[in-house]
Amino acid sequence: MQGVVRAAGSFFISGACPSSFDVSYREPACVHKGAPGDSTHVLTAVHDMAQNLDWDASTGRIRGANEVAQADQAYPQRLVYDIYPTARPITTVRFRNVKSDKCLVPYGSSLNNGANVVKWDCNGTSGQNWFWNGYEIRNFQNNRCLTVYGSSTSDGAYVVQWQCNGSTAQRWSRVTGAADGGSLLVNGHSGLCLTTYGGSTSNGAVASQWSCDTTDTARSWIGYTP
Repeated sequence: MQGVVRAAGSFFISGACPSSFDVSYREPACVHKGAPGDSTHVLTAVHDMAQNLDWDASTGRIRGANEVAQADQAYPQRLVYDIYPTARPITTVRFRNVKSDKCLVPYGSSLNNGANVVKWDCNGTSGQNWFWNGYEIRNFQNNRCLTVYGSSTSDGAYVVQWQCNGSTAQRWSRVTGAADGGSLLVNGHSGLCLTTYGGSTSNGAVASQWSCDTTDTARSWIGYTP
């Protein structure tokens, strides 16, 4: 247990998640709710273990201090968690390249803006997990978005991670019918497709964008739930 607050006759507790929840993140946590004398139930999942919970009655929200400091931040972030009536299991996806059979991941599991995104052997680490909502690809480990560097529209421009800001350089659409049953991932700003530079199949090959080609396995991706 990392934090507890009482509000509206119930206790809200930040602690470990049930085994049915994805716990591959470095500090998984769930907010539990329970009335005195009753058993608790999970209200919602949160990305990082949080403590120092407090209740804001005016907004109906629980707030918690995020204990994980990021490399480009002077202090740990403070996140606000909405109170949900039911639990929300954490659902992530991994992107496996058809040509190399390797997964998309920030290089060295970096937390920094501008860090290269690369391909690496699919190994189940949390850095290979991404949230995908149909237009934004957000890394589960660092909460940063897959972004074309500098909003470039050129073939060969690197694809990096950056703080999510809603720009079209962070927008991606999925086009089915690519090579060997995969899909193209098309950038919303450039109209170019996600690939690796030079079509490399090596670990550490840098992600880039290139003109779309449904016959090229280097531009074909398969998303799957870990």
